Amino acid sequence: MNRRPIFLTFADYYLPGYKAGGPIRAISNIVNAFSDVFQFDIVTRDRDLGDEQSYPGVAPDSWKSLDNARVLYLSQQRLSAVGLLELIRRHSFDVIYLNSFFSTIAVRILVLRRMGFLGSAPVILAPRGEFASSALRFKRLRKRIYLEFARMMRLTEGVTWQASSQHEVADIQNVWALGAGESPTVVLTPEMLSGKGFQSTPHIKAKVAGRLDAAIVLRISDNKNLDGALKLLAGVGGEMALSIYGPVESPSYWAECERLIEKLPGNLKVSYHGPVAHEKVREILSEKDLFFFPSLGENFGHAIIEALEAGCPVLVSDRTPWRKLKEHGVGWDVPLERPDEFRSVLEQMIAMGPDEHAQMSANAIKYVSSVARNPEILESNRRLFSTVAGSV
Repeated sequence: MNRRPIFLTFADYYLPGYKAGGPIRAISNIVNAFSDVFQFDIVTRDRDLGDEQSYPGVAPDSWKSLDNARVLYLSQQRLSAVGLLELIRRHSFDVIYLNSFFSTIAVRILVLRRMGFLGSAPVILAPRGEFASSALRFKRLRKRIYLEFARMMRLTEGVTWQASSQHEVADIQNVWALGAGESPTVVLTPEMLSGKGFQSTPHIKAKVAGRLDAAIVLRISDNKNLDGALKLLAGVGGEMALSIYGPVESPSYWAECERLIEKLPGNLKVSYHGPVAHEKVREILSEKDLFFFPSLGENFGHAIIEALEAGCPVLVSDRTPWRKLKEHGVGWDVPLERPDEFRSVLEQMIAMGPDEHAQMSANAIKYVSSVARNPEILESNRRLFSTVAGSV
């Protein structure tokens, strides 16, 4: 194939959006890594997560060049099954690339495909952590009903699943082994980083012994465990400040978190700073002593790796791909079932002086360079896209 294969890519949210977090960055990183060999035509909503207005300066329903991709920002009216079918039929492409299983856009495309309206175009589906047990717990009944419908209708028959970790491979296989007939085709392609990072070692604020300045970056919803993080703070001895960054997806859940904040003792200060654009995250974290994120489960954890890139040690749960952090001298991954261990680490960080913290910061930057930028990760992703496009 002399021309670049075209991947008609569907995602609920894309740049310049940032509130949906990791999936936006995952797609952007793929686009930037492979723009010389693959063409990504991205179809997305004309607004960011939770916004009522479309992006300023972006004309809905018309293609726009953005960095290394072409992007179509669909208005609400064009998101119907009929609108999506018209779009797909009028567009030249080789592969359909879905970046969700449960999103309305993905549901409609899978149904159209099963009804025979999309021909025999190959499909790659990246669920982006949607099948993790922690994710399936939320909106459980709705998801269970749709999963049963999808199995019954064989909506994913012939789909190539893209998994970003061994845990996600197992999650996909577990979900689709339940009455789905043949085993799903799952390809492991670990997520890539942007490759940009910091052009030089970031400025890192000197740690003050006896005080801890920590941060957490997340979407504020009941599946991200901010309430659990606040509960872990109770009982911590020493002076600590926690800055919270991220959009409020669930006002009722945030109200519950605010009640927890009000109950914290005077030595623990918590402040909320609202959503933060992706390009500002590492700059903010380079000024913090610790990234504190006791997550219920992360498919990748972009904010974790961005903290490490910024030279910010991390304290996370053991439910992310980033494990054995203490052995590498960059942080800790602690089971959620051990709250006292979390508090012990926080108190250790409060007492830590500038020299030890500076060494952890240097370790973090080296760790990202040696582990997360593994060239085999790039090759595994390239192989997936080449193989599926080559089957056309």
